[in-house]
Amino acid sequence: MRFSQTLAKGLKDNGFAVDIASLGEEALEKAGISDYDLAILDLNLPDIDGLELCQILRKQKPQLLILILTCRRSLKDKISGLDLGLMII
Repeated sequence: MRFSQTLAKGLKDNGFAVDIASLGEEALEKAGISDYDLAILDLNLPDIDGLELCQILRKQKPQLLILILTCRRSLKDKISGLDLGLMII
């Protein structure tokens, strides 16, 4: 099972409503339709860089809480995330 599916199952089991998007464009489409309390993003998306997606979401939905869960750990990625107001875990 993919990590996103495992995470979604755990959240659903605890009473949260969850949508999954495997592509950045799909995430943007869903964010345009629904008012989410939290977005959990991976930076490694096949169609758009996760930091770019985060920047777009920040402009469209300034109140949206964003949590980055990723295997990217470079100093450059951390600095870019901090510049966007994020803490990369």
